[in-house]
Amino acid sequence: LLWLVLFMVGSSTSVEALPKWSNTQTPDLKKCAVGESTSARLNSRFALKRDNEIVVEWVKPNCALGGTEVRVDVFLRFRNKGEIGLGEADCKIRGVEVKHELNNTWGVYWFLLNPGIYTICHRERIGRGKWTEQTKFYILEPTAYHCSKINDAVTKNASVACEFPPGETIKFFDGFLNEPTPKPNRCVGTCEECLAEGGNCKCQMTRQVDHPCKQCFACDGNLTEDGEPRCECMPIKGR
Repeated sequence: LLWLVLFMVGSSTSVEALPKWSNTQTPDLKKCAVGESTSARLNSRFALKRDNEIVVEWVKPNCALGGTEVRVDVFLRFRNKGEIGLGEADCKIRGVEVKHELNNTWGVYWFLLNPGIYTICHRERIGRGKWTEQTKFYILEPTAYHCSKINDAVTKNASVACEFPPGETIKFFDGFLNEPTPKPNRCVGTCEECLAEGGNCKCQMTRQVDHPCKQCFACDGNLTEDGEPRCECMPIKGR
């Protein structure tokens, strides 16, 4: 528990604003394997190998589902300086944002919302110099398939995807203000919950007897103003 105590009482900083760039790359579950395992794992801690250019000790989560607030914790090695920030898929100078200065800092954390591939970048000097990639972490798109891989905390059943029409916003705290942010799609427990929020429900068919598509059957035939189904059962991949 020593690392936890140090993280809490040492110099730790939060960087809570969303990056200005829109992530154009969305990862799949294969990116969520930790270490030598081939199985995907969400919300796990990923430790980095020691290297002279690496200041990050570990990052958590290695992989998470987007659509709701994701807290990313980064624990740093004992001696560090310069600045750390987030890049989209790499550490190009113009693409690194939500930066924070380091001075033997124990840890930093970000609050993120949107799916994508995020790269943690560090450089030795503040405001200049080459960025060095530390590691990547992944926030999955909340599709029907990805949502089916997690159980809803209330219903205990596989979750479904809830997709919201363009133009809707939510309030997201960026560290200073609660600013309107485009409302992201997310995983919810039932289609009823999704429809009540004005979303369209996507359920993933599985080979299990009690598969999530049963939730879509109840609102079959319920259409949007454009004639699109408000509940849709997505077929198994490969069929």
